[in-house]
Amino acid sequence: MNRIGEELDGILEHSFPLTGKLSSITEDLLEQATHFERLIRMGRLKSIDDSALEKFESNREAFQEHGEQLTVNVQEAKALVATAFSGADDNTKAQTFEQINQSLEQIETTYDSYRKNAQTVFAMLEAGLAMEAEGMADAVIQKEDELAAAVTALSATILNLVRESGQRAESYEHRAGTIITALLASSLLLGVLSVWLISGNIVSRLSRIVEKVSVVASGDLRQSFEVNGRDEISSLQSSMDKMQRHLRGIVSHINSFTEQLATSAEEVSAVTAQSNTNIKQQQSETEQLSTAMNQLAATAREVAQSVSSTSAATFQANEEAEKGRDVVDKAVCSIEQLATQIEGGAEVIAQVEKDSDNINKVLEVIKAIAEQTNLLALNAAIEAARAGEAGRGFAVVADEVRTLAGKTQESTEEINELIEKLQSGSRNAVAVMTTSRALTKDVVGQATLAGTSLQTIAQSVSKINGMSAQIATAAEEQSSVAEEMSHNIERIRDMSSENAAGADQTAQSSRDLARISSELQQLVTQFQV
Repeated sequence: MNRIGEELDGILEHSFPLTGKLSSITEDLLEQATHFERLIRMGRLKSIDDSALEKFESNREAFQEHGEQLTVNVQEAKALVATAFSGADDNTKAQTFEQINQSLEQIETTYDSYRKNAQTVFAMLEAGLAMEAEGMADAVIQKEDELAAAVTALSATILNLVRESGQRAESYEHRAGTIITALLASSLLLGVLSVWLISGNIVSRLSRIVEKVSVVASGDLRQSFEVNGRDEISSLQSSMDKMQRHLRGIVSHINSFTEQLATSAEEVSAVTAQSNTNIKQQQSETEQLSTAMNQLAATAREVAQSVSSTSAATFQANEEAEKGRDVVDKAVCSIEQLATQIEGGAEVIAQVEKDSDNINKVLEVIKAIAEQTNLLALNAAIEAARAGEAGRGFAVVADEVRTLAGKTQESTEEINELIEKLQSGSRNAVAVMTTSRALTKDVVGQATLAGTSLQTIAQSVSKINGMSAQIATAAEEQSSVAEEMSHNIERIRDMSSENAAGADQTAQSSRDLARISSELQQLVTQFQV
């Protein structure tokens, strides 16, 4: 019965706590793998997205926190193994715990290499060495696979240890029941033989002994045998009393151990049920995480397709901007030529205005000559009138000259009016030309600014195109990493399923153990001590 208690204590004190620590280590590894993937993605995006830097730092802190917790769990698991090893009562258990300790040391060594490689990747990402960091990330993922395999193997070892302990406890229980039955049968046989061997004057004493043996055989071990005298009957009474006390002590111990066994079996069943619930919950969460990773991969592929379409559109916009800039450049050249021609026309019109001023001066002279001629013709007519008949011909000529001078003066006035109109039109034309030249210069300036803006737009579109290409590359890489993470999570989910099956088997063994303990307790309750 002590061996049964020891086996159950070993399961409760060592195996189940180790299973809990391994579950915590597995959760920390899964969290670190998730944060590592996010760090790789944020490290690529932080150069083009300001918010990515903050996410990079937060994921890095979370990665380190889970790493510290994992290290603490490994150390606590090693302490549990050391305690179990020191209390091992056979070589098989000692070898098993030594193997578990070696597996934990291997996990610790592999994790130390994993952590150092991850820190190297983080340093590369901070330095902007994205390509080198991605190359180093493969080594980190390989260490993740090694750690997952080591934890899975260790879980299987601990599960086998629990199964073997349960089987040994069940074997000890069957053996204890056999011993108790043999002792009872021996006691009854001894009583019957004593009755048949003793005769004569000891019949009454034997009858009393038989009565008490019958009481003992009925299960009442509270009666004691009275020892009277020092003969064989007294020796028999003394022996029967010792046997009865011994049986009472055995049954008392069996009863106590049975109660402890029942309590331990219930505790094992409860702990197993809780572990089974936790494993199933972990399996459910792993499946949800796998679904989320698949959705993330699909989203990344959609982002890559959208970015490709954006890249094509920006490329077309860049071409159209280049064409617009060429058209604006040609328009600027044409407007500059027009401004030059307008400026030349303004100079010509100004020269015409100056020449009209000179013509005006000539007309003034002609007008003065016409007035002088008119006066001379008038004087000549007066003189001809004085001359009488002799000056008549000269008077006719003087009259013609005066008429011609009048017409000349009228024509000069008309020419003067025309020249004034020409000068007024020239001045208006010069004003219009000046205004047109100023407007042309403004148009040239605006067209130049438009060309500069188009050039800036073309450069911006080129940058957007480049950034779109980088985002497309990052999205494709993110999709690849997400698919790889999905495969890893599926493997972890398979391992969780195996652990759940093992936990179900352990729970069934615990229920069987509780049932056997209950049956044994029912047998023991037939005795009264």
